[in-house]
Formats: sequence, C-alpha cells, structure tokens
Amino acid sequence: MASTVQTGEELLDNVASCLQRRGSASCAVGDDYILIFGGENGEKCFRDCWKFHVSEKRFEFVGEAPETCSPRSFHTATLIGGVVWLIGGGNMFAKKRQVVDDVWYFDITAQSWHHVDVEGEAEALSRTGHGACIKPNESNVIVIFGGYSVLPGRQRGGTWRNDIVEFDVYTKTCRIVDARNPPSPRAHMSFHRVGNYCISLFGRSGAKTLISKHKCLAVYDPSTMTWLNETSGKGEVPSARYSHVSSVWRSNVIVFGGVLDKADSSGGGTVSVLHFDQKKNAFIWLKGGSKKPGLIQHRVGHVQSIIDDTLYIMGGFYQHSYHVDVNILKFFIGETSFNCVMCDSGISISESAISETEDPISCSRSMTKRQRRTLDALHGELNGLSSLRPDKAPKGSVAYLEKELAISDLKWKEAKEESLNWKKLAEEEREKSDRFAEKLVQAEHKYFTLSKSLSMLAEFFRLGDLDSCYDSIGGYITQQIAEYERIQKESRGKLAVLHEQVHKYQENQEQLESTLAQCRKDSENLESTYKSLLEKSANEMKLLMSRYNQDTSKSKAELNNLRNQVDVLNTDLDMRASYCADLEKSCTELRTKCTDLESALRDIKEQMCAKEEENEKLQKKLSVIKQAIGENV
Repeated sequence: MASTVQTGEELLDNVASCLQRRGSASCAVGDDYILIFGGENGEKCFRDCWKFHVSEKRFEFVGEAPETCSPRSFHTATLIGGVVWLIGGGNMFAKKRQVVDDVWYFDITAQSWHHVDVEGEAEALSRTGHGACIKPNESNVIVIFGGYSVLPGRQRGGTWRNDIVEFDVYTKTCRIVDARNPPSPRAHMSFHRVGNYCISLFGRSGAKTLISKHKCLAVYDPSTMTWLNETSGKGEVPSARYSHVSSVWRSNVIVFGGVLDKADSSGGGTVSVLHFDQKKNAFIWLKGGSKKPGLIQHRVGHVQSIIDDTLYIMGGFYQHSYHVDVNILKFFIGETSFNCVMCDSGISISESAISETEDPISCSRSMTKRQRRTLDALHGELNGLSSLRPDKAPKGSVAYLEKELAISDLKWKEAKEESLNWKKLAEEEREKSDRFAEKLVQAEHKYFTLSKSLSMLAEFFRLGDLDSCYDSIGGYITQQIAEYERIQKESRGKLAVLHEQVHKYQENQEQLESTLAQCRKDSENLESTYKSLLEKSANEMKLLMSRYNQDTSKSKAELNNLRNQVDVLNTDLDMRASYCADLEKSCTELRTKCTDLESALRDIKEQMCAKEEENEKLQKKLSVIKQAIGENV
C-alpha cells in the first residue's frame, strides 16, 4: 500500500480534502475507529483511505490503494472479519465515464490491498450507487442490490437495476439470484440487513424520478429469495430522498440527509429512525428526534457510522458547498419514540505511523450444550444487558438495578435543585426581614429623637407662656407619636410574618435534606445490591468455569484411559494378527503336505489297481493250471 509521511500542513489540507467529498464508503471497525474509502469532490475521484479515531476525535491518513485500483465514488465497503471488501462504484471524471467493475479488499491487520479475480457472473458487479450488506445467516456472502450501470462503449445512458447479486468472499464467486417479485429499479438508496431480512430504503429510479415515500421500503427475504410488497412502514414517514446515508443499530435504521423531494422537503437537517419489531414482524417509524431543523446541517453523500449508541456524521455536500465538520450525536431509542442530543466534537491530526495490531488470540474449546447455554446466559447477563430496554428488564436484574439507580439519581438531583431553590427563597426572605428590621430600628430612633425634641420644645414654650402654641404642638406631637406607633406595630407584624415564613422555609429545607439523605441511602443500597449481583454473577461464572475445567480434566482423563485401552487392544490385535499369520502359514504347509499325501495315495491306489489286475491274471492262470492238472489226472 502506498503511504507517505506528510507535514502537519499537508495533513491538515488532506483532512479537509477527506471531508470535502461525497460518495465515500465507510465502515466502523469495532469500537475504535471508522475507515473511510474514496469519494469525489466534483472534480475528481479518490482511492485513498482514512481512519477516524472516535475516542480521540482524530483523523489519521492510512494511505492510497495501488494505482491499478480505480478511483471511485458511490461504491460499497463491507467489513467481514478483519477484511473490508470494496465493490463497484463509478468514476464520472475519467476521460471516459466509467462504472468500475473490479473488486478489491483491504486487510486491516496487514494494512495491505489485494485485487480479486472474480469467478462466475463477474460482470454483474459492474454498478454504482448500489447497496450491499452481509447475508443473514451466511456471514461469508455479500448481497448486492440495485444501482446504475453504464452501457459498454457509451459515456451516457445506462440501466437502472433491481436485481440481487450474491458474492461469496471465500470462493470469490459471483452469481445473480432469480428473486421473485422484485421492486422497481433504483439507485442511490440505502441497503441493510435487519433481522433475517435485507431492506432497501428510498432512492431514485430515474434521472428525475424519486421512489415515492409511500413505497420507500422494500423488504427482501433471502431464505425464500422473495421480495415482499413495497410499503412505507407504520408511523409518520419522512420525506422521499436519494443519496442519503443510513446506519443500523440493533433493530433500528437511522436515516439522515439526502436530496429531498421538492414537493416535501420539510425534513432537511433532521434524523429519522425506522424500528423493526421482531415480535410483530413490522417496521415502524419512531416519533421524536431532532424535529427542529438546524441541529445538524443538511448534507448529501456524507460519511455516517454508528458505534454503540453514538452516531458520527461528517463531511458531505449541500447547496454547492462541502461540509468540513464532524457531528457526534447520542441516541436514546424506546419502543415508540427516540431522542438524540448533540455531543462535543472536534478534529485533531496525528502524523504518527500506523501501528500494526496482532490478530486476537482465539481458542476453541469443546463444551456440552448445557454448559454452552449456561455460559451464554451468564454472558448475556453481564455483557448483553445493554441491548435490553430498562422498562422490559426483569426485576432484580442488573439492567433493572441500573434503571432504579438512574431514577434515584434523578430524584436526588431534583430534590437537590429544589433545596437550592428553597435556600434561595429563604435568603431572599431573610434579606427582606433584615431590611424591615433595619427600617424598624430607624423608625424607633426617629421616634425617640422626635419625642425628646418635642419634650424640650414643649418645656420651652411652657416657660415662655405660650400655652396656645404648646397645645397645638402637643396635638401634633401626639398625632405623630400615634402614627409612629402604628408604623412600628405594622413593621413588627410584617417582621413576625417574615420570621414565620423563614421558619417554614427552614422546615421545608430540613424535609428536603431528609429526602436527600434518604435518596443517598437508597442509591447506596441500590449500588450495593448492584455490586453484590455483579459479584454473584462473577462467582457463578467462576464456578461454571471451574466446573467446566473439572469436566474438561475428567474428559481428558477418560480420553487418555480410552486411548490406553485402544493401545492395549491394538497390541492384542497385532499379536492376534501375527498368530493368524502363523496359523495361515501352518495351514499352507499342511495343505501342501495334504496335496503330497493325496498324490502319494493316488499313486498307491494306482499301484494297488495294477496289483489287483496282476492278481486276477495270476488267478486265471492258476485256474487254467488247476484245470490242466485235473485233466491229466
């Protein structure tokens, strides 16, 4: 793979170039990073590869594919194991507009590119704007659907496709599937595996023809090689579009961007979620989300991937300009609705070399079905509970306790906030009380000063025999004293009310502090129960592994015993075989001797027959002699 060391400025320019594109293909590799391949910027196509580290929010240049690999855009990148398969795409900026017909794969561990010599119906992979996903229940097969093919020898005009093609990454073979009831031809749609189905969303079927929002969803069942009827799914369907990007998280398809239908373009800048209910076998558009435009700038042909519950949207094109940004959204998805919030995002650059990673060590152990079920259940309890909705979690489970702990923390935060509000009100009331007390003191001081002055004035007038003036001033003084006494009484009454309110606020604050203490206690209890459940699960896991090791040791001992018995039997069998060989040899010798004896016996019989013939001849001669003797006598 071609790779060069770049300066900081060059790398910064290339990061901007990496984002200022459309039609790139991307895939998330574990929870660590997102790989981005190719794309176009309105002037040319690319064949480079970038890596975005999600934890560090950092781009890293991986390198370029070999020159024999055609630059491309609107292709597909499918991750299988540690290999990314690049299929199809187009290069509309070449001297002769072309649809790429070659297949490449990128080995993540070795950081190397490899060209694939496809067998079978390889020409069926020549398309752009298509969709690809892993076939359900067959992880070595990539299912390709739709797209657009340029006719051979022509720069314009082509075919909008609706066929299904399967590519086996093990055998490197390609075949066209004779699928029943196919939907209308389309390209620039999204295509994903959801449950046991492959689904196509939106797209366009001509230069100016969009797939209707009422038939935006096409569902393909690979097990029966049949397309179900085109539909829109239940709920409020978003605007029709093409060149959008969507990502699958659990049983949800998250859709954003695209060229919208001009007659219904109200969905710009909003995120939509299509949920697959496996129990009801139904697709449902969820309510909620970023319904107000502007949360994210609308875009077309951008890069989008989801890791855990976090969605990453970057780059793309809209209204004659490219976006150089990375948007990070956190998702909260329920049964009927969802919500997403914007998180902090940033871009940084690293010139560090690519560090080679070793393949994870995998070991295969033989387990009984019962042990495997128990171990899977414990793994599901410990690691898979994040996929369960908290309101559906069984009581006493980790997810249930996490839910209760979250509710307790929420109540504690609300109580703490309410306590702060009560404290603020109490402080305000204390300030008012202090102001009234200060005014009361000032009024009492004025009252005392005025009373003293008036007493001195009255004494002066009395000595001067000004009785009429004294009576008038005395009446005024009496009136002012009554007024000050009334103000003093009202101020003391208000002060008493304020003291009572402050006392009430203090009581409420004490109650809130008691509630806070109870919430803390409940949180501690829940956390303790949560930890004990985790410890219990860990102990059960250890016990299961101990039993598994014991069973494995016992099985190994039994296997060794059986092997010893087999060795003994083999030895005995060898001895018996040797004995049989000796017996067979003895039998052969006996057969030879029997044959010789039979031959000798036949000779003896022949000799006996000859002797008998001679005896008969002698008997005849004897009879003749006896007869001759008798005649002579």
